[in-house]
Amino acid sequence: MTREDVLAPPAGTPLRTPLPHPLVRRLDGAPRAALAGFALIAVHLLLRGWVAARGGLGQDELVLIGRTATTPLTADVLLDGYEGRFLPAGILLTDALTRLSPLDPVPFAAVNLLFQTAAALAVWRLLRLLLGARPVALLPLVVYLFAPLALPASSAWASAVTTVPLVAGLAWVCGDAVQLVRTGRARHAVSGTLVLALTFAFAEKALVIPVVALATAAVVQRQDGAPRPLLAALRSGRWLWAAGAAVVGTWWWFWSAAMGPLLVEPERSGLVSTAVEAVRLRLVDGVLTTLVGGPLFWLERGPWVDPPTVLVTVAAVALAAAVGGSAWRRQGTGVIWWLLAGYVVGGALLMVSTRLTSTAPAGLALGLRDYPETTLVVAVGLALVLRAPPRTGLRRLLTSTERRDAAVVVTALFVGLSTWSTVAYDRAWDTDGTAEYLDTARASLAGYGRPILDAPVPSDVVWGPAAPYNRISRVFAATGVAVTKVTDDLAVLDDTGRLVPGRVTDVRVLPAGPVPGCGHIAEGGRPVTIPVAPDIMAGAWTVQLNYLASQDGMLEVSFDQGEPLPVPVRSGAHTVYASLVGGGGSLQVIGTTQQLSVCIDSGVVGLVEIDG
Repeated sequence: MTREDVLAPPAGTPLRTPLPHPLVRRLDGAPRAALAGFALIAVHLLLRGWVAARGGLGQDELVLIGRTATTPLTADVLLDGYEGRFLPAGILLTDALTRLSPLDPVPFAAVNLLFQTAAALAVWRLLRLLLGARPVALLPLVVYLFAPLALPASSAWASAVTTVPLVAGLAWVCGDAVQLVRTGRARHAVSGTLVLALTFAFAEKALVIPVVALATAAVVQRQDGAPRPLLAALRSGRWLWAAGAAVVGTWWWFWSAAMGPLLVEPERSGLVSTAVEAVRLRLVDGVLTTLVGGPLFWLERGPWVDPPTVLVTVAAVALAAAVGGSAWRRQGTGVIWWLLAGYVVGGALLMVSTRLTSTAPAGLALGLRDYPETTLVVAVGLALVLRAPPRTGLRRLLTSTERRDAAVVVTALFVGLSTWSTVAYDRAWDTDGTAEYLDTARASLAGYGRPILDAPVPSDVVWGPAAPYNRISRVFAATGVAVTKVTDDLAVLDDTGRLVPGRVTDVRVLPAGPVPGCGHIAEGGRPVTIPVAPDIMAGAWTVQLNYLASQDGMLEVSFDQGEPLPVPVRSGAHTVYASLVGGGGSLQVIGTTQQLSVCIDSGVVGLVEIDG
């Protein structure tokens, strides 16, 4: 008898098939709607990841990176905010990614995608808590995943580092609030409080989280038959609301000490007519059209929407049909629509009161970076509408099969329009050559071999009002670029990032001096005053001095309203370029080297530009 005969099972014994992997068994037992939800999330992440990766680093990212790379990250700096936003965690994260790989967009896009994954999973959890793992839960999920309303806020790092954690935190805390009022388990209060505190480290707009969570819990209580739903939600979730109030109070103490006034000063505020037009544009052309898959078109270098009139009309009709149809078919949906309208309109009014100045056009409202969480709020509202009990005694216009087919067609049309809008958004940003500029400039600066005079980068990369973060020393600080305030070889970066010869524009021409054959003479440690007429306004200027020096030595040069700058000179006739900060009606020049005599026969004060 062989070994195989001994080990063989007796005749007639049923063969045991190997069990599949536990993950496979779990997926086989999962509802199809849940699997479909995860598949939709995967498609969503592919689209958003593609846009974020192609977007690279824009102006806002370069300013934020330059700020973190040149400023010690003390507690005061972290709590000081950035462009009116309070985001200490975002500043820390930006600094860490910049140190990991300077001016590389890949780490930023990767972390952004992780944030968006967390947000999408938190939203899907919330929707399943509201509607269960049923196919109907896919409808609000599709709205959240594919509506382009949140696209501008989630594609660029400087906005995504604030807005995407806000969405994730909002969805998670709402889910914990629903769980808490249902089960009373304290762990949901603990989880919600911790997530709320973490979200405040990224975004001050986390203030809306307790409000939206309480409203969601109250509507759920109302639909579940509670006679006093708001009171029931407050009582059932009291530990979450109490802990949330403590978090808000602590955050408010830090925020109020660090940030300035929230509202635009009355003397700088815009006209009422401009504000009304801004709110209309924001709500109709912006929010409304994106919730039906628009805007289809974007102004060059978005995030400004440019929807066609026909889409605006279709969106208005769709909204009226959704409100009217739900009110006719389901009970208690009116309060949900009113809450949604109040949230969206309130957000538009807040934008006007905090951003619309007398010099800002109403078209500013067409930018969509201020509405990252609105898509989620709308998705939650839609889920609550679908959760509302149907009215009895109404004849159904469509059979269940027809309703399913109609839902599939409408969903496919919405996803198709949203994908069109997403691709159009990417194409609008594709005209921005910042990525190519940064790559070329880094290679040019690395091959220069000497410090370069600090000067502004092209306005298409970082515009002038962002000064001083529009200068080479700030934009490329993370790469360790060597800059100087004085040089005798003026080289500048052109619009493509290549180093080319530069010149100084003649904003002011220095007059000839009184000494024949010399001009203005600086010697013996005595200062010489060179008139600058008319007076030049205070700012960052480049001074070109054409001189003849008796020997190598040092000068100190300054505006009459500015700090002196040490300027080395060489024996003989040469030209030196110095970056000065200040203004006024004269230049002060003094020799600080003994026995040095310098004749300055000509010069200009202006800005650096490409020579020729």
